[in-house]
Amino acid sequence: MKLTAVDRVVIRNILPQNDTIMVMTIAKDILDKVSFTQNEIAVLTKGGDTQISNDKIEAIEVSFSSVEVEVLKEAINKADKEKKVTLIALEVFKKIKEL
Repeated sequence: MKLTAVDRVVIRNILPQNDTIMVMTIAKDILDKVSFTQNEIAVLTKGGDTQISNDKIEAIEVSFSSVEVEVLKEAINKADKEKKVTLIALEVFKKIKEL
């Protein structure tokens, strides 16, 4: 799955903050996959600008395991149920739901 910089931030923000040890271990694995490298952070913050923009860095290819997809889908369903889906998150949510 191709993920833009914005997609990666959205995924980081929907991961559970607390849960079982197993779920949090899976969430940590997802976080590791979507985290920004030091080089990407340098590019994103060049000139003091801290706004995440898709035109500053290229999208990356990320593969999620079936259990990671399950955790992501649960997070999306929770956001949907709580009416916390934003326009920014909508596209990546659709990508994940198609997995």
